[in-house]
Amino acid sequence: MKKLFLLMLASMFMVGDVCLARVDSNTKDMDERQVECYTCGKPMKKCKCKKEKAEKEKKHKQEKVKKEHKVKEHKVKEHKVKAHKQEKVKKEHKAKEHKVKEHKVKKEKEHKEHKVKEHKQEKVKKEHRAKEHKVKEHKVKKEKEHKEHKVKEHKQEKVKKEHRAKEHKVKEHKVKKEKEHKVKEHKQEKVKKEHRAKEHKVKEHKVKKEKEHKVKEHKQEKVKKEHRAKEHKVKEHKVKKEKEHKEHKVKEHKPKKVKMDKEEKKHEKRQADLEQKRRSEEKAEQRALKNEAKSMHKREREHHKQVTGEQKEEEKREELHAAALHKRDEVTQKRAERRHMMASWERAHDEEVHRDLTAGKYSELYILPAIPQYAYWYEGGKNFFNAGFHYDYACNAYGSDGGSSERNITQLAFGEDQITLNGISLAAKLANAGTVAPTPAGGLEAIGNATTGDISLIGKEEKYQIDLEIGRYIFNRDVAIGLNLPVLYNRHRLKTNLGLTDPVANAVVANTPDLNNAAVQGALKNLLAAKGFTEMGGSAMGLGDLSVYANCQLNSVHFEKLVLGVRFVVPTGKKASSSKLWAPELGNGGFFEALAYGAVAMSYHKYLNPFVTLEGGFFAAAHVDRRVPRLVTLDSIAAAPVLTQAQFDAAEAVRKSLAFGDRIALRDFANANDATVGGAGLLGFSGYDSTVNGFADQVNTVKVTPGPELKFRVGDSLSGIFCRRGQLDVFYDFRAKGKDKAKGLSNLYDLSALTKHTVELDHKVGVEYSYQHSLCTRTHVGILYTFAGMNVPKTFEVGGSFNHAF
Repeated sequence: MKKLFLLMLASMFMVGDVCLARVDSNTKDMDERQVECYTCGKPMKKCKCKKEKAEKEKKHKQEKVKKEHKVKEHKVKEHKVKAHKQEKVKKEHKAKEHKVKEHKVKKEKEHKEHKVKEHKQEKVKKEHRAKEHKVKEHKVKKEKEHKEHKVKEHKQEKVKKEHRAKEHKVKEHKVKKEKEHKVKEHKQEKVKKEHRAKEHKVKEHKVKKEKEHKVKEHKQEKVKKEHRAKEHKVKEHKVKKEKEHKEHKVKEHKPKKVKMDKEEKKHEKRQADLEQKRRSEEKAEQRALKNEAKSMHKREREHHKQVTGEQKEEEKREELHAAALHKRDEVTQKRAERRHMMASWERAHDEEVHRDLTAGKYSELYILPAIPQYAYWYEGGKNFFNAGFHYDYACNAYGSDGGSSERNITQLAFGEDQITLNGISLAAKLANAGTVAPTPAGGLEAIGNATTGDISLIGKEEKYQIDLEIGRYIFNRDVAIGLNLPVLYNRHRLKTNLGLTDPVANAVVANTPDLNNAAVQGALKNLLAAKGFTEMGGSAMGLGDLSVYANCQLNSVHFEKLVLGVRFVVPTGKKASSSKLWAPELGNGGFFEALAYGAVAMSYHKYLNPFVTLEGGFFAAAHVDRRVPRLVTLDSIAAAPVLTQAQFDAAEAVRKSLAFGDRIALRDFANANDATVGGAGLLGFSGYDSTVNGFADQVNTVKVTPGPELKFRVGDSLSGIFCRRGQLDVFYDFRAKGKDKAKGLSNLYDLSALTKHTVELDHKVGVEYSYQHSLCTRTHVGILYTFAGMNVPKTFEVGGSFNHAF
């Protein structure tokens, strides 16, 4: 058994450093046996391979156990990871399902809210439509009532006019009747008087000649009897003739004419012969009676002249009075006819207007007053387009005194003080004072002597502007937005006039050989070139400041239209060039502006339609380039210490910083010689490089804030001028601007020169005529004139615009 056990042990440790003990078969006892290790050859007692193998086996088992444990742990971890992933997937799936449910719930809620909103919006729209419908019905009712009221007033005026005309006619008829009655009574009284006088005369004449005419009366009675008999015969003959004539007429009127018989013709001839005889006899009798009557009339006339001389004078006076009354009646009658003609013309005109109104011929006409274009309202379309043209001209301006006194427009840019070379250039001022010495080749000595003469800058400004504007109603014709883009051409013309004497001009020519005969102008141009100016005045063309606006338009019973809005001006225009003296600019100078405005229009009568506009705004601060006067100071150095090189270099730097500094030389402290290194000190000075606005030597960037601005306009619109579609507007404009503020430079710069005369007041009057072509199209033409102000140009503006809605 032991052998078997040993063999088994040997077989077990055959692999990898396994010791197999050899058993000596010659030995009898196991203790005495000699067992050797196959690996090291040592006896088993001394061999340590066994222990090492056992330890290795333990380690191997432990490693196996650890590996198995690790594998198990790895499997557990993998299982946990899988479970965790599955849980994550389940959670994500649940979260997705939850999100889907929440999304569905949100969608359902949003759908419900959207439905509620749509329902509310529909309600609001229905209410708004109902309100609009009510407003329209109210307007239609008001218009109908207004038309009916006008028709009633027109009828009442017609009735009143007719009643007045009738009353006037009745009065005139009464007056005429009274006058005629008076004239008749006067004539009747005259006739009665004359008749009484005649009767009295006849009675006297009868009394005197009764005895004389008894025989004549007897003869006359005989003659009368014979005459009566003849008259009786004549009457009978006339009666017969009339009967025959009637019968003849009856025969002529019958359809068939009957020829007269020969007997009737003979009878007619006989009657004609008898009539001729009778007529001759009557003529003879009438001649005798006429002769007697003439003699009687002559006697009566002589007597009447003696008695009625005074009556004739009275008759003449009465006739003259009657003629004057007749003339007055004719004048009053003509005036009444003229009034009647005017009343009939007015009646016809009113009837024509009424017919046009009832037919709706001019129903699209509406009053649009002369307000700014960004406050217009349109009846024809939802979109609108405006194109305008303006021309401005100015050569004079109103100063800071606030009155109506005029001065040249250049004083707004260069100040109101008189301009001299001393004020423009510090070098010329120092040379004139003797503080510095002019160099012989520079010609500044003559310029210094010329400072007693004044420099006049004469300028004028012309501006051409085209405005392009487009806008749209965004909410029921109550809210509008728009954009305005101007295109400008601005030109400044500037001339100089120097009041210098001939000796001074000759001195300039003598001392400056580089100048031509126009020495005065050349000296000034050289000085401006030294300050960096390349041009006087000039022109500029391009886009102006862009503006956007939005407004709200309201209607009411108390007014025709109310517009409230805001406007923003973006400084996109070209700024003034610093290399040009009095350079033009194409905007407000580079400042952002925000404004609020309002306009209200009222309508009371054809010629009484007042309107008012008000606009106010503020400017934002901006950094702009300006020429600001700079204080130049050079300290004096006493004669005792010698002038060093550093001091001389510093003084030369100050001298070279001045315009025309290369034409002067610094002096020593005693002002005896030019200052040099090692010389007797230095004569200093102090002063601004220019005391005239815009003539400083350097261009600096300054932060400027313009003052707030206020605009006001009031006027009246007269409709139906020159034609039914024409409209004339007369208005007054007022503009006020506050004082500017400037900062951003040191105390060496005089910033007050930039803000000295920046308060502005402007008073203008204007007239505008507009013609409405249709409901959507209108044309405007107008003029504007500045009649008073403060620190503003005296401008004359002409402009026009075309408006179209679509």
